[in-house]
This record gives sequence, structure tokens and C-alpha cells, in this order.
Amino acid sequence: MKKLIYGLLLFLLIPSLSYAGYYGAAGRRPVVLDTISVTNPSFANTTEGSELVTDGVFEVVTETNSYTSDFSVDEDGFNVYHSTSDGNIDGIDGQDDNLRFTCDDVLGAHRLQRTNALVEGKAYHVILDYYIPSGQSNIDQIIICKNSTGTPSGISVGTTLDAWDSLDGYFITSSTAFFINAFDGGFYIWQDAGGDDVFYIRNVIIDEVTFDSWTAGDGCAPGASSGSLTNKASWDGSQAAASELVQLASVTAGSLYKTVRTQVVSAGSASMVVMTGAGSTPIGISGTNGTKTNYGLATGVNPNIAVVGSATFVGTIDDASVKAVTIDDWVVVAGEGWNPDTAMTGKAQKTAGVASDLSQDLTTDIDDIYGYRLDFTTADRTAGNLIVDVGGTDSSAIITNAAQIVWLNGGAVDTNLRFEADAACDISVDAISGYRLTNAPPTGTAVWIQ
Repeated sequence: MKKLIYGLLLFLLIPSLSYAGYYGAAGRRPVVLDTISVTNPSFANTTEGSELVTDGVFEVVTETNSYTSDFSVDEDGFNVYHSTSDGNIDGIDGQDDNLRFTCDDVLGAHRLQRTNALVEGKAYHVILDYYIPSGQSNIDQIIICKNSTGTPSGISVGTTLDAWDSLDGYFITSSTAFFINAFDGGFYIWQDAGGDDVFYIRNVIIDEVTFDSWTAGDGCAPGASSGSLTNKASWDGSQAAASELVQLASVTAGSLYKTVRTQVVSAGSASMVVMTGAGSTPIGISGTNGTKTNYGLATGVNPNIAVVGSATFVGTIDDASVKAVTIDDWVVVAGEGWNPDTAMTGKAQKTAGVASDLSQDLTTDIDDIYGYRLDFTTADRTAGNLIVDVGGTDSSAIITNAAQIVWLNGGAVDTNLRFEADAACDISVDAISGYRLTNAPPTGTAVWIQ
């Protein structure tokens, strides 16, 4: 019986002592009066801003003349391989001032070439007139080639005989020279025993093709296939290092952005960057085909958007898009560290670098009553301090990753709920719920973190 009475006394006394320690000498336990209406408490609702990319479909280009021929005096810089050439040839089917190509009798490739005329990895628009006599033993077509090994450019093959005709098309060169190869029945390597087959060209125009809204690095250019532009950005693998396609944009360091692109990859990988330069972080590195949607922070120093091909990237990029993403119903100064988490799992994420508040005006739910209880979850913290402020009353520093319960004394300096993070703080906050209380938390202290 004594043990039963002793146990009953402990049962009655311990809660009273506990509450006196937690809630003041009077031993009054705070009772929930009602809930605080926190909007978007799990940060699941976000908003995408306006499109920041100009010409994300890569269709707006400029053509700048690199070369226009004049064969009225000589070959105008053209030279040959296994052949000879002569300028100022008149009277060819009514046309004067032509360049004549004559093959030799050696087994091999036979071509006209203009060295140092192009930039490797860039796109060009070529127009020229040609004339091939009929009845020759070997030459029956000419092809504009990408390199000295006879890789066709994709521009239509010149096959018309006994009449002037034109070639007109786009290609990406893999050489610094411009090549026109003579073919024999589709063969690149052949031999003319007589060494006397010919063809003629005139009115050669070569224009470099560049993007209007983008600045392309090495190996990157407007895409071309089968003699036509593809309205894509293309990397041919000639870049010695990672190569960027860049444009100025209204982006803010420290803010979160959604990036989208469609890529076709033959080798290497591609990514996007918001804010280029020192400290920049690639977003969505991938070496597979498809549409890539990724989220990442702007972390560099230059207000740019870039599509980046790795040093080994060979492929195309299309439908590029960048939009800022912000948390609905909460206020944070752009670029000051609070964003939706990059995995978009429904958390508010603070990154280190600048002190910043995440706040919401709760209007009528904050007034000068006894106190408040706030429940939320913190994660991802490695450094720094987080303080919770309700109505102007600050908690002590929160430095743990856990389910948090914070009790605050009443006060109505303002009507805001704030999460105040110092510059060193990196932390995420989720699952917020708040309550108003009928009694005060501990006498003499502003806050108790349970």
C-alpha cells in the first residue's frame, strides 16, 4: 500500500514540477487557443518567371561575307591537289572570267582548295556556279567537301553537264580550307590516264553564319545538315576544351532557375549554366539524348546564360529555356539565399553566403497574446544559425536537423513570421504549423525550443 501511495504522489507531482520548469512558477500549462494560418507551409507551391532566353530555338542567324571570288586576273587564292588551275578563262558557254580546274594523271584525290579561308567548326553558306563538259573520261560531278579526306559537306552534288548550274547550301567545316573535289562516278579516288578532264567555277560566295542572340565558342555553330540549317546549336567536337554558347540575361546570383534543353548526343556531354565565370556551377550535366529539365542556382559572376558542351561533346542542342523559380506566398529578396530546394521536393532551402530572412505576413493571426508554438522540420544544415521570429519575438539559435517545436512569448511588434538565417547558414525548412496559446511559455525567457 505504501508503494502505491508513493507512486501516486510521484505521478501527481512530476508533471507539476515539469510544467513549473517549462511554463513558469504558477505551473500553468499553455493551452492551444487556435491555429495560425500559414500559407504554403510545405513550400510545395512555386511560380516560374518569364522566359529569360532569347532565341532558344536557334533560328535567328546572320550571314557575314568571308569571301567573294574574282577570277578576272588569276585563281584568286585557290590552289590545287593532283591538278592545275587557271584564272581569267573566257568563253565558257557564254561566260568570261572563270576559274578552270584540270586534273593530272595521278591516282588519287583531285581537288580545288582555298587554304585559311574558313574557321574550323563554324557554319558557312556557300553559293557558286559550275560547268562540267560532257564526254570526259572521268570527271562527271563536283562536291563541296568538309575536309581534305573528301567528306561531303551535305550540299547537293553538282552533276549537271554542258550547262552552267549552281550549288547553294550550308555546312559546318572540319577544316580551315575550302574544298571542291572532282568525282568520277561517285568515287573520290580515281585516275585520268590522259590528265585532261576539267571543270569550271565562277561567282563563288562564302558567308559565315552566326547566331544573332548567342556568342558561340570553339566548335559550336548553327547546325547544318543536307545543305540546310537545322535551327539547332551544333558542336562538332573540334573544341579543345569545354565550349560555351552564351548570351546576356537578367539573372541574379543566388537565385534558383529551371533550365530545359533538348539534346542529341553522339559523344561527350552537355549542361547549362546560369551566371558564368568564376564559381559557376553546371546544371544538369548529361550525355544522353532527350529533353533535360533541371533546377539549379546561379552561382557565377557574369550575368549570362550558357549552354555548355564538354571538351568531347559532339551533338546538338535545341529548345533551350531558363526561368526563375520562386516560392509562393513567402517574401525573400532575390539572390539572398532562400529558394525552393533544387530537387523541388517541397522545402525552402537556404544557401550560405549572405544573411537573409524568409518571411510571411500572417496579418490577423499575430497579436499581443500569451504566446505561440511553431512546429517545423529542419534538414541539410552543416553550419550557421537559424532564428525563428513570430510577431517580433526571436527564438534562440537552431543548429540541429530535426523536427522542431518552438515556444515563443507573445508580442505584436508586427504581424510577420520570419526564418532568419545568418550568412554562414545552410539549412532547409519544411512542414510548418503554428498555434496561438492561452498561457505564456516560461516566465523570464523569450523562447523554449523543445
